[in-house]
Amino acid sequence: MAGIAYFAARDLKTSGAALSAVGKQYILQLNQQTLQLELGSKTIRVNQRPDTLSAPPLLFNGKLYVPVRLIEKLGCTITDIGSNYFGGECKNHLIVASDDVLVW
Repeated sequence: MAGIAYFAARDLKTSGAALSAVGKQYILQLNQQTLQLELGSKTIRVNQRPDTLSAPPLLFNGKLYVPVRLIEKLGCTITDIGSNYFGGECKNHLIVASDDVLVW
């Protein structure tokens, strides 16, 4: 997985996302999309349809990190990415961003 950019999923809450967890499974809702993820698995469900990520979600220092490319599954476009920041734009001019980025 070397070289995959991740961001702290909790940062999506500032964009209005809802994030819930049960054990190793997480549900993320944003931009009228629902994603179901599981720690250590590249397989996800987007609005109940199977899909895959480039890398699995992981826990680091007690926080859930997901690949930056996950926002594309939410119908968003990555507009800026750096060594410790990324930003994106979704429908209705919704902005998503994080300054808690790591490369794994």
